[in-house]
Amino acid sequence: MSKENILAKHRVEWVLAEAADNVETRQAAFFDDPDDPETMHKFRVSIRTLRSLCRFIAPWQDKKQNRAVDRALRDAVRETSRLRELDVLEEQIASMEPAPAPDLLSACSKAAREERQRVRAVFSRKETRRLLSIGRRGTRAIAWRDGIAVEGLPADRIAERFQELLEAQDDRYGSLDRADAERTHMVRKRAKEVRYAAVKFEGLLPPGAADAAERMKDVQDELGALCDARVNVVLLSSLPTDGLSIRAHINITEALAQNYARIEAALDKEGHVAAESPADSTTEADGEPPTQGERDEQ
Repeated sequence: MSKENILAKHRVEWVLAEAADNVETRQAAFFDDPDDPETMHKFRVSIRTLRSLCRFIAPWQDKKQNRAVDRALRDAVRETSRLRELDVLEEQIASMEPAPAPDLLSACSKAAREERQRVRAVFSRKETRRLLSIGRRGTRAIAWRDGIAVEGLPADRIAERFQELLEAQDDRYGSLDRADAERTHMVRKRAKEVRYAAVKFEGLLPPGAADAAERMKDVQDELGALCDARVNVVLLSSLPTDGLSIRAHINITEALAQNYARIEAALDKEGHVAAESPADSTTEADGEPPTQGERDEQ
């Protein structure tokens, strides 16, 4: 038994417990102020962070417990996907210059408001609260395997695990065909997972982990802009337009053109000549039932 290994195990447990506490904190903040898009965004990120950390420790956590936590957090976070998409779309419309038609902005706000009410109701239900409870219990009281509970967790195994994930992500990103919307979305999510691990387990990883986190943030931002543009195309194409003003219709056309331009610019960097159709931008990336735009989590 090594003191260093025991301390490393306790450090991992503390990181997971802190992330579980943050989910509770962010959920309370969302219920206190559900109309602020940032409270939902931070709640969503807290769940995804906890899930990413759970996936990181998968080789050492009891398989059944790890799988239960992963599925519960997946099912919980997918309920927030469409709201996040609508908030991003509303932000784009609101930032248009010159100012967009008031009725278009109102239509976007109404769609987001109705979805926000649905999400709040969902997270008030016993079934959804149970999902979060499974996630918290399985990360606050980790069932270790392979004698780790007694012997501890060697820091070099943690570093090796991180390096394996980082190298796999670099390979995925290096060979990524951005015309493949499904693959692009998945690579973006894996970049987030590596970044969360690099930040949260900073004290247990080599100094280069901080640089890796910054690099993954750049990947996340780059691919995020492409993914958001694809989702916006789908949402704008399906937006109810009955009763909207002529100016609103013009704004929708302009917004579609902006998003198509962003998609085409990203694809042109790789030699692709045109963006895919809206239907191509909504394929399932990693195991969740689809929302109208973004597909979430594995």
